[in-house]
Amino acid sequence: MHVILDSTALISDFHFATAANRGLLEAGKAKVIRLGVPELVLREVVHKWRQRVADLMEKAESLEAEAKRIGLASLAVALPSIDDTVAAFEKSLREKLEKASAAVYAIPTVSHETLVNKAIQRRSPFAEKGTGYRDALIWESVKEILRTSDEAVTFVTANKSDFGSSDLGIPQGLLDELTNDGIGNDRLTILATPADAAAATLEHAQSLLDQFEQKLVSDNAFRDQLVQELVEQADLALSHVERFRYSSDHKARFISADMMYEIGYFQPTRSWLISQGRIGIEFEAEADVDVEYDVDGGFPHHFDPQQDHWEDASLERYGSTTVTASLSGQLEFDASSDGVSAPSMSIWALSDPAPR
Repeated sequence: MHVILDSTALISDFHFATAANRGLLEAGKAKVIRLGVPELVLREVVHKWRQRVADLMEKAESLEAEAKRIGLASLAVALPSIDDTVAAFEKSLREKLEKASAAVYAIPTVSHETLVNKAIQRRSPFAEKGTGYRDALIWESVKEILRTSDEAVTFVTANKSDFGSSDLGIPQGLLDELTNDGIGNDRLTILATPADAAAATLEHAQSLLDQFEQKLVSDNAFRDQLVQELVEQADLALSHVERFRYSSDHKARFISADMMYEIGYFQPTRSWLISQGRIGIEFEAEADVDVEYDVDGGFPHHFDPQQDHWEDASLERYGSTTVTASLSGQLEFDASSDGVSAPSMSIWALSDPAPR
């Protein structure tokens, strides 16, 4: 799920100091949500910061002048460079977003004619006075995410006069634009504060994960469905597996894996919202896998990395056996249908074969 922040979410908390904004940053970093901020919003926030700093410096200068007038000449305020202060703030702001894996959406390339027509017709988010150019560009950013992704979008803005809200209603003009672009209205949620967004997204993601884990424990049919999906979709290539195994009397080399059996261990390690009612889950698992391998009775003398083999060693086919595979992958869980799919799962380690 995408969570897009408007300037109102940042101007009220320039440094991401509130619990809600810190939670959104952590959720973005952990990939629970796809956090994003339009470039236009960042520029407006930096401009607001500059205004605040300029106002404070003006007050500080006035205070110092007044102190001198009444004889407090020792009262002096060290004022930093406003340009340096603003530059440092912008750098810090962008670094926080980058660490949270947040996307910064480029200014949309919508035509002037499109915006002029909307302004003349007073179509949302343009106001009756024709104002709203900035809001119109931000709305284009929101639509672009909805067009290019099948995930739901939560737009965090306190600007209810232009964007409305999911509770009070979104302006019909905005809904019509979504319909005209083939975007379902149910994919967009507009919330007023980061606290609302944190509660709606993070708590929802956790509740879906709890539901998944509960079904995994209590619903045998669901577990069987999951296991079958994992077995069918597993990538048994050994490209990420250490192929050679050594002991005191032999060297074994895995050749291939061609059959996977019942999943003996399964553990979710991370989850993230895809849309309302659907989450992605990263997991670790273990399963028995049939493998073929070769065995050499003695240690080779030299490994040639260009040829990818050991020189002065004749590998002798030993046969096949069953070993334990350590697996990792991702799946999707749809709570509305109890459906589960595993887009990817691969082997990252194999236990040692036991030559006879």
